[in-house]
Amino acid sequence: MFIGHKLELSEDGYTLILKLDPNMSFAEFAREFEHGKNEEDETLYERIHKYVKRNFSNIKIGKIKLVVGSLLLLSIPFSNMAAFANTPSIEQGVNKEIINVKLNNEIQHYSENPFVMDGTAYVPLGEITQSVGGSTWFNNESKTIGVNKGDKKLAFIMGSSTGRLNGDSIPMPEHYIIDNKVMIPVNFIGEILELDVQWDENTKTVILTTKGSSPSLTYTVQAGDSLWKISNKFNVSIDLIKSTNNLTSDIIQIGQKLSIPKKTDSNPEMDEDTGNMNTYIVQSGDSLWIIANKFNTSIDEIKGTNNLTSDMIQVGQKLIIPDPTLMEPDPTTDNVQTYTVQPGDTINAIAKKVGTSPENILKYNYMDSDELLSAGETISVSAYAPRDYTITPGQDPVPLRKGKVIDWFREGQYLIKRYDVFTITDVDTGLQFKVKMMGGYNHSDIEPLTSADTEVMKQLFGTWTWTPRAVVIFHDGMNIAASLSGMPHAQDTVANNNVTGHFDLYLSNSLSHNTGMPSEYHEKMVQKASTGI
Repeated sequence: MFIGHKLELSEDGYTLILKLDPNMSFAEFAREFEHGKNEEDETLYERIHKYVKRNFSNIKIGKIKLVVGSLLLLSIPFSNMAAFANTPSIEQGVNKEIINVKLNNEIQHYSENPFVMDGTAYVPLGEITQSVGGSTWFNNESKTIGVNKGDKKLAFIMGSSTGRLNGDSIPMPEHYIIDNKVMIPVNFIGEILELDVQWDENTKTVILTTKGSSPSLTYTVQAGDSLWKISNKFNVSIDLIKSTNNLTSDIIQIGQKLSIPKKTDSNPEMDEDTGNMNTYIVQSGDSLWIIANKFNTSIDEIKGTNNLTSDMIQVGQKLIIPDPTLMEPDPTTDNVQTYTVQPGDTINAIAKKVGTSPENILKYNYMDSDELLSAGETISVSAYAPRDYTITPGQDPVPLRKGKVIDWFREGQYLIKRYDVFTITDVDTGLQFKVKMMGGYNHSDIEPLTSADTEVMKQLFGTWTWTPRAVVIFHDGMNIAASLSGMPHAQDTVANNNVTGHFDLYLSNSLSHNTGMPSEYHEKMVQKASTGI
């Protein structure tokens, strides 16, 4: 059905223009969206996706356009196209290790085996949700999947890198479809379903515990066992074992099942076998990052000392702590510890990982409680993020055609934030328009606020182009030197502004989302905006 194609370079990769057979009727074209000649045939979306994978596997395709002659029939981001096709899927031969899953001490049996791939554990979304009393739904028309559990409502399009949790946008981790089952990272869905997630390396088992439940292990009494031996084996007291199991004496029977409570005392103890080394019992919620920072050592030191080949640890595991001083970090230190946001992360999840409070994360990064994180963003988790103060809110009463140069990472990202509305002044012409910031962590992504603002932008750029212009941002009584490109692309959040997509707005030292590098052209425009020439 495709008789040719053309590639056009854009900032987000390439736009692939697919030329359709002009002899195909519109009725035939419309039917291809649902199915081919037979119900079992591939949809148009699937055909496009395979065409791209077959012919352009080494090229980043940002957008797909379908044309017949000079008539444009469809324009859609390739990421959305992939979501509508029956993808993502795992190719044959990809190394994935089958694992077990325990929920509240019971082995789970799923129709599709959970597995570990590239260090991430995946579980079937529908079955794990139902096992904890939640429900899932699927909209075949939009390819949208939903998860409902208590007051948590998650929705995402298959293959998409973003989703909605209780209406708020969140990054989605990579997920797969195997035999019509959605396989999703257990750490991500565990947070949604309010499950504690641990890993048992010896048995290759993901251990899930419902948050709020009393964590315990089940142990079967063996020949020669006594309460004293069992208490030492699991590092808990005899009295705690007796009270947990309602025992009135120290007598136990071979084959008897005992609930072993997890020890909550995390103080390290001297170990006779390790000399100056000390041991630590892994607690629920621990990670190597938390433990390393707790005892002022490094993850690599702990892994090397304990012969660990991965970052996975399990509750109750005994670790040798290589630092003999066991001094906790000084909270007043000038060293700022950082964390790179992962897909699916939330403020609460990160706070738990690094052993601090959500309030501290917000405070350290000058964030409001309703602000969102972006995957790949680097945040401070131990002290206030480094920040310059070269400009002061309220210092300028009106917009100007000359602004102050400020560093995006050390100051700019804290002055203009997601959902802010501000005025942009073009340096060359003095024309002004209003925009809304939709997000961005390497630079600011903005959209014109109204159709009138879009018309001003069209007047400035003539035709949509990546070539930037020197502009000045006026926000909260501050004039900030910036550079604005004139090409709408990718996500769109502002309705009825007569343009689809958003625009890139750079401050000094902003980076490209694609390359992670500064832009020489944008930096020149920022410097021009600082002089007004």
